[in-house]
Amino acid sequence: MPPTDPQVESTTSLFRNWYISPAGGPTGAGLIRASHGVPERPRTLECHALVYLVHGSGTYTDPYGERDMRAGDLIIVDPNIPHWYGPVNGSRWDELFVVFEGPVFDAWKDAGLLYRRDRRPRLDPVRYWYPRLVAGLGTGNRGDTDQALRELTGLQNLLRELLAQEEAEPKTRQWLAHARDLMDTGLNDRETADALGVSYDTFRRRFARLSGMPPSRYRVSRTMETACRLLVAEDRTIKSIARELGFYDEFHFSRRFRDVIEQTPSEFRRSFGGPSPEGTTTRP
Repeated sequence: MPPTDPQVESTTSLFRNWYISPAGGPTGAGLIRASHGVPERPRTLECHALVYLVHGSGTYTDPYGERDMRAGDLIIVDPNIPHWYGPVNGSRWDELFVVFEGPVFDAWKDAGLLYRRDRRPRLDPVRYWYPRLVAGLGTGNRGDTDQALRELTGLQNLLRELLAQEEAEPKTRQWLAHARDLMDTGLNDRETADALGVSYDTFRRRFARLSGMPPSRYRVSRTMETACRLLVAEDRTIKSIARELGFYDEFHFSRRFRDVIEQTPSEFRRSFGGPSPEGTTTRP
């Protein structure tokens, strides 16, 4: 998780897309540290947006009421609905946001898949979901049509995973969180199944159903999420990162990284960038 500065608000842009597919896609994403939230009361967007609270607490308010927010909560911003959100009493929070638009997401809304008055989405623990979201959002398409379509598909898959997580019962979420914790310690699938007290096949089926991916894909995604964090947060050679993550050499790591992230490690490190120039990324 990124460090926080309680005094100064800063924005790190993940990407800004000037082109999206005709069906829709993400137009921008970024991380705001020490955010004071939405300064206007109220504010209305013409696009869809997700805001994930990484650190801190506060409130979210729209015409349907006010609710308390804390780290791990997800705000789904409905287009054309006045809203306000942010920390209270002069405090600050850290937020990850993505803005998206297009007829595909309008159809999601019309079908009742994105917005409900009783929805209180929560993605916990933050230490899992923050890097998962960063890696899942990608780094922009640079006007490439094929990449724009892959971005559209990737964002829909990410939304599906987020909504599936919300629908899970509390005990089910606890089981899934425990399974992830065990896998993150280095246990293989059979060892994880034994620790959970279920058969190997039951573990694999239940994990895939609840998380939206098989255990093997989860392990790869976690490795690539760690790689993304190390590439951005630490001034280390790609070779040393590859070795830490268990790859035989830099070549095999780079090839696997590109298969998953669709950029080489060097391209990802350059494209992530630092704090964005003012006005280059629209916050939700």
